[in-house]
Amino acid sequence: GQKAIVWIVGWGKAVAVGDVWDAEGHNLTHQMAIRMGLLSRPLAPAAVAAAVVQARTFVLGSKGPVVTLFLDPNCIFCHHLYEQAAPLLAEGRLRFRVVMVGFLKPSSVGRAVAILMAPDPARALVSNEQGFNVTAEEGGIAPTAHVPAKLREDVAANTRLLTASGAEATPTLLFRNRTGAWQVMHHAPPEGIAAWLAHQEG
Repeated sequence: GQKAIVWIVGWGKAVAVGDVWDAEGHNLTHQMAIRMGLLSRPLAPAAVAAAVVQARTFVLGSKGPVVTLFLDPNCIFCHHLYEQAAPLLAEGRLRFRVVMVGFLKPSSVGRAVAILMAPDPARALVSNEQGFNVTAEEGGIAPTAHVPAKLREDVAANTRLLTASGAEATPTLLFRNRTGAWQVMHHAPPEGIAAWLAHQEG
């Protein structure tokens, strides 16, 4: 009962359902869904940045430039990004403002809330990543069995903000580029977080 974009390819010899990307890395399915009114136009990055100020977040790291990170606790790509970023976080070269979301698995919201409920959410997130089950693609912290309504809504609001930013995808990074303009990236930097950060710093 849901509307979807279906691509007819090979002069009618086949159809493709799902995300179709061009050679430059643009999601053509997402763009077409916006053009056809199936999805709302994304918020401008500056509007996302303004909304993050009101969101429930916490900071991972003690010094360095702040990059906002939308993270699902069961996201394996977030886990790989964390592993790359851990030395930078430890060295004070980077901080993450973490926006916990929950949409990948039924346990995502329970894990996100467990992290937010912890006395030290940053330490709880580190435990989640250090104990991450790569084979099952499950976070290492146990999801809470009883999710308080307020925290459930906080995670839901964070997830809605992620979707409004242009895609329900993690990791999503929100940051100021070299010119000072806000920018949203719906994936980990392909060149690696260290090389990406060096480029941003100029």
